[in-house]
Amino acid sequence: MDRINLVDYRPELAAAVANMWNNSQDGWGGGNSIKTTEQVLQEEATSDALRVFLAMDGEQVAGYCSFGEYREDTGALYIPLLNVRPEYQGQKVGKLLVLRAVEETIKLGWPRLDLYTWAGNTKAIPLYKKCGFFWERRDDSTHLMNFIPTVLQTEAIADTFTTIDWYRDSTRPIEVEPDGRTENRFDYYEYSWQRDDVRLRVEFERRGRGLRLIETDDYLISATVEQAELVFGSRYPVTYRIVNKSGKPLHIKLAGENDKNIVFELAEEVTVQQELSITGHFTVGEIDREQSVWTTHPCVRAHLLINGKSALFQVGIVPKFPASLSVTVPGTLHHRDQKGVF
Repeated sequence: MDRINLVDYRPELAAAVANMWNNSQDGWGGGNSIKTTEQVLQEEATSDALRVFLAMDGEQVAGYCSFGEYREDTGALYIPLLNVRPEYQGQKVGKLLVLRAVEETIKLGWPRLDLYTWAGNTKAIPLYKKCGFFWERRDDSTHLMNFIPTVLQTEAIADTFTTIDWYRDSTRPIEVEPDGRTENRFDYYEYSWQRDDVRLRVEFERRGRGLRLIETDDYLISATVEQAELVFGSRYPVTYRIVNKSGKPLHIKLAGENDKNIVFELAEEVTVQQELSITGHFTVGEIDREQSVWTTHPCVRAHLLINGKSALFQVGIVPKFPASLSVTVPGTLHHRDQKGVF
């Protein structure tokens, strides 16, 4: 590890990158094709990656990580390609590259970092999870999302990380299976940390890709919507539960915010001595197509000031049509403007 140095790709390293790919073929399903220096130069010159990080051992490329904007959704950066040369696997080269991508996401001010891996690549899942990724429960792909940038950019809890190290002090269980606690068809992802007597727990809601719970040694605040799938054209409740554990007054200010087809007007300012729940109502506006599972859903969004420090809570919902009707008129061929019975 001491001899590995992370650098940005530059054209004079193209030959070493080609050598890395040629020595990594078995890990990508084998094959007899040889990557040339000219191919690497062309691929990198036309790539839309923001950065390409290389793990160098002297003049040799031990690992490769490309890094760019996620095109299938808004509000995320993306790792499209990650590779560690076979002889360096198990030496934490992949960890160095992934953490570099997380750090760059934080530096650039983006809220999230995504990646995909193939279904059989379960040996990489613990690495990704330790670096802050959650494995989304979906049948169509192995998709992972990392919300550590949002955590560290949330003013209300940012000071905690002057004491806690988000990587080393994590108490999150690492299991090789999709993540999430399911409740009323919502999936919640939990980070937790502890160092000495300092503890922090946060939850993110999967569809809205947003923070919905913070628990510190001083307070617990959560946002709850009763159902995930809501018919448009109606109003629905959202409840904010506030528990003060500090013994000192806890000042909370809540302000709703519209998002996509969600209209949410809420303005509350309270001082909580022990425990209090605030219920607001939001309206789900009309949609013209079913919500894609690939993208961030419409959110019930609220800006919180917790003793003067801000946090954004958002819970994603699935807008539904009042009815979906498919009609077939049986029998003879019918033409437009003719009447039929069904």
